[in-house]
Amino acid sequence: MMKHTLRIDFEEQEGAMLRLLGLIQRRGFSVVRITMPESAGTLKTVHLIVMPMGSSYRIEILQSQIKRLHEVQQVTLIAQGRSFGTLSFLRRTILALQKKKTGSSAVLVGKNRSYSA
Repeated sequence: MMKHTLRIDFEEQEGAMLRLLGLIQRRGFSVVRITMPESAGTLKTVHLIVMPMGSSYRIEILQSQIKRLHEVQQVTLIAQGRSFGTLSFLRRTILALQKKKTGSSAVLVGKNRSYSA
């Protein structure tokens, strides 16, 4: 199954995270991983790796539904793919940071796979 990484910026309000996670489940996706870096103020960012529970569920529909939540400021699809092991996720993150820092493109070749940033 295809996994998708979403970045969601939202206003911290009572029940906001519960509404977000409930919506994701009701729309036919399961949450594989949640990462929420510390931030000051009421604007929070959460990174979610989600996976559809069936082949008929589309990430574009989920994104549009999340954007409709009152607290949500922005929804960004960061990555999608079939291979989301921890090591490959770290490689893609490092490459993205290197690309941002140098402004160039890099390719990392791993076990039977190549990743480009």
